[in-house]
This record gives sequence, structure tokens and C-alpha cells, in this order.
Amino acid sequence: MRLRGEDRLLTDGPFMETKEHLLGFLLIDVPDLDAALDWAARIPAAAIGTVEVRAVKTGQPWQAVLA
Repeated sequence: MRLRGEDRLLTDGPFMETKEHLLGFLLIDVPDLDAALDWAARIPAAAIGTVEVRAVKTGQPWQAVLA
């Protein structure tokens, strides 16, 4: 997702170009994709770069630590 002004530019992936770098990640618990995109639009980096939104597989051992 890219945010340009008030417009959200969505690209259905997954893909990764070699010039991209992972600068960090946020893990949020939301009920659906629309809520995730609303949160992604609040990230300042969305205005100048790209924010990738991915689903997380549930039932993983690390999730018990966060509970």
C-alpha cells in the first residue's frame, strides 16, 4: 500500500523487488483486511514509500508468548 495524499494505492502481490529493504515491522491484531489497511495508512512511511500488509498464520508457538 502506498499513500499519496488522501489516495491509497493498492497492489496485489506478493512480490519483492531487489531494491527494497525491510526497515522494520509492526504486528497488529485486527479483525479483517480493511482494518489492517486503515492502520497501514496511518504509518508515516506510507506517504513516501510502501507499506506491505500480510496475514499472519495463527497457532504459531511465538503467539503464545504475546498472549
